[in-house]
Amino acid sequence: MSDEKHSPGPWKWMEPPHVGDGPVLLDRNGNEVCNFGNTSWHEPEGGIEPSPADRTLIRLSPDMASMLRELEWTGAGSALGPWGGVVASCPICEAKSPKYDGNGHAPDCRLAALLAELP
Repeated sequence: MSDEKHSPGPWKWMEPPHVGDGPVLLDRNGNEVCNFGNTSWHEPEGGIEPSPADRTLIRLSPDMASMLRELEWTGAGSALGPWGGVVASCPICEAKSPKYDGNGHAPDCRLAALLAELP
């Protein structure tokens, strides 16, 4: 594993600064993570490529999104289900799964917030 760290998040897309420019991805501090440059020509001009650590993070993001979905209700809640077994809960906010008559995630659950952002 590399010692290089990815750019601090959250990241956000910025509208292109000029007509013909591609989108710009910024990190938490407003630094460019990726800039597509001027894309109005046959050969794009300018722009910056993501760092190796950011490229790895971007490449792995579909797998990480899938893993977040799989982890959503893997916690062992303290409530008992109708059969006497432990009911699945969120491993972050510990809310009971709606599948088992729970109300779902707590309003401030970070996992629920991330899952809501996924396409």
